Order: sequence, then structure tokens, then C-alpha cells
Amino acid sequence: MALADDFADARTNIDQAKPNIDYNTFCAEMNSGEDKIACRIKDVPTVGFLVCKEPNLGEKNCSTVINEEVTNIEKVQKEGEIKTVMISPPPIDGVKCGNDSSIECSGFLEKWLTKDKAKFEQVRDHISDNTTEKLITDVKNFTSQAGLSSTATDLSKIKTYMTVDKTRNKYRQICDLQGFFLATGGFLVADVPDVLEDTTIDGKCYDGEPTTEEVLDALDRMISAFNPENGNGDHHGVSRSSGPDFNTNILTGLQTFLVILFGRNSFVY
Repeated sequence: MALADDFADARTNIDQAKPNIDYNTFCAEMNSGEDKIACRIKDVPTVGFLVCKEPNLGEKNCSTVINEEVTNIEKVQKEGEIKTVMISPPPIDGVKCGNDSSIECSGFLEKWLTKDKAKFEQVRDHISDNTTEKLITDVKNFTSQAGLSSTATDLSKIKTYMTVDKTRNKYRQICDLQGFFLATGGFLVADVPDVLEDTTIDGKCYDGEPTTEEVLDALDRMISAFNPENGNGDHHGVSRSSGPDFNTNILTGLQTFLVILFGRNSFVY
């Protein structure tokens, strides 16, 4: 069965169970985030239903938050060709909240990624907490060696999307950057609350968040570490100009030159 059919079946399941959905029996498993729960639908285990915990989240109601997230996921897909978790609009309104008895919550459907195939990471938190190196190590331990270059490519697209016009100090940020690192390689952005447009290298999505420069620096380090072409993972991409390999190459080149100049029989190896 195609995933599109799974999404349709999941939507039917929710429509039949709403508004008072008992998530304890409706879901095969649940994960809890800051503002939402992720419910793996028992009857359609390939699909997850992400729904607000409460009807109001800060100054916005749940419906607004969910609609903005769906819009922003589609925005980064279209404008930046950034890979994201597969979702199925439109959002579903009038369902029971994840942590509240209110039936004024909303949610949206998303492809469910199992933990053996995808590792969820709150990249923003790693940047803020200065634990990017730990993230790099964890991803290297999870993702196949052959797949790391695909991960680097996906992260590079995020970096390109953020850099609007470097010479004019024009950037953008995917706020609360998070997503799934795939075991076979690749990174899928998930849950995009906002995209900060027209910001600068020192800009921040919110108070206490990392600056554009800090995010770009972390992306650079990850891209360098995951891309085999970068050799020792040097952050600035400096080519090797010393050491035994370099010296051997110089010696070989010198020997070749002398053979051409004087003839091979002039030298004993």
C-alpha cells in the first residue's frame, strides 16, 4: 500500500475517533515534545499524528501553531529544496489535546520514522549547549559510513538556504532547527515553527537562541565531519601541505623529474 493510501486511511481513522480520541488506545506508541505529542496510529503504523498538548501555546492557539508549522515545512521544501519529513496537509481540527481534556486542538499527519531507521535530534539545543561534537559522534555511530555524504549534502542545502546574500549581510534562519538523521544517510527537517527572514549574521530567532553565525558554524563542522572528501574533517577545508604523505608525493615527483632529465639508468633504487 502506498504511503498516500496510508495517509488517507489515517485521516479516516482520526475522523471516526474524534473529537474525544483516547490516545492511550488509539496510538501504538507516543513520543512527547515541548508543545506536541507524536502518536503512531495503531491501525496505520506507517503514519504519525502530531497534536498539540494544550489548546493554547503561549500567545497563539493550537490551530494557528499547527497551520504555521505545515506552511513552514512546505516553504522550506519549495524555496530551499530542503528535505523534510513527509507530511499530509491539511491539518485536522477539533480533536482532543494531548495533555488536556479540551477538544479544541489540531494536528497534522506525518510519516512515522522508526528508531532503527531514523534518529531524532534537536540540533538547535546541541548548538546552544555547545554539544555539536557529541552530535557528530552520535550520528557517525548511527549512520552508515557510505551514507554520511548524503547527510552532508542535506545539511549543505540548509546552509545555502540560510545564506541569502553574504556580501550584504542578508540571511535567514530555520527556527528551532531539528529533524531526523537517517541510518542510510540523509537529514530530514521536522517541525518548523518559523522561518526568520531578513536577518543578519548576528540575528536570532528568539532570545537565548543561537545566532545565525553559530548555526552556520555548527553546520560547517557537521558537513566537514560527514563528508569523506574533506579528509581529516578540517573545519576550514585547508588542504594538506605537510606530513609523510605530502613528503612522499614531493619525493616521487622529484625522482620522476630527474629520470626524465638524466635517464633511468643514472639512478639506483
